Amino acid sequence: MTLIKPVYVLLILLIFSSNIVLANSFEKAEQLYHLGRYSDSAKLARTIGTADAFSLAAKATLAEGTFFATENNKFVLFQQAVKDAKTALTLDSAHIHAHLQIALALGSIADLKHPIIAYLKGYATEGKQHLDIAYSLAPDDTWVNGLLGIWHLQIVNRSGALLADNIYDANIKDGLHYCNKAKLMGDVDLQILYGCAISLYELNEEFYLKQADKILSLIVRKEPADVTESYVIQQAKIKLKGNI
Repeated sequence: MTLIKPVYVLLILLIFSSNIVLANSFEKAEQLYHLGRYSDSAKLARTIGTADAFSLAAKATLAEGTFFATENNKFVLFQQAVKDAKTALTLDSAHIHAHLQIALALGSIADLKHPIIAYLKGYATEGKQHLDIAYSLAPDDTWVNGLLGIWHLQIVNRSGALLADNIYDANIKDGLHYCNKAKLMGDVDLQILYGCAISLYELNEEFYLKQADKILSLIVRKEPADVTESYVIQQAKIKLKGNI
């Protein structure tokens, strides 16, 4: 009978314990995110070094930039989110949520820039490429469909229907299709619902305004699962109140 040498046993134990530490660290980073400690979550996630962790770092950094950062700091944080998500993709090119985080971050950067600059930089086109990859990997994912819907609607909002169609192949019909598909999914995220609602409001037509109100009415009836959802519900209530 061949005996396992002590050094191999030690190596196995070290690898096993290392995996436990990484798992515990990732769980802690997720907890920090749900508590709204986005910056701390991102910093911890980056030390873990996995694709999931860098994707989480991008998600947390995006939330920090969206909810808490001053206008001067938003751009830097959104750039960092792109960097984190792209690092995740170097570790796993098929990481769906890393593709989504890049699309979200590029869209957020585009919002800070003049439409012409955003066009020349190719933010919308690059973001769509990542959304298309995510859709090819997970066509029934809530986030994938919701973000595709938001992308179409926001491109129309920023560029106008004619330019959106001719330059980006974006249109309201597809935006509604993907948002409605996401809305009907049982695991739909409140952030997705809110993003679709705000995008419909910005179209500023009665039919879409009514649809947006219906979505916000769904949001305010939900119980928040974490700090982020509490913020989304609060914003939905403010928006609904302002429309009464």
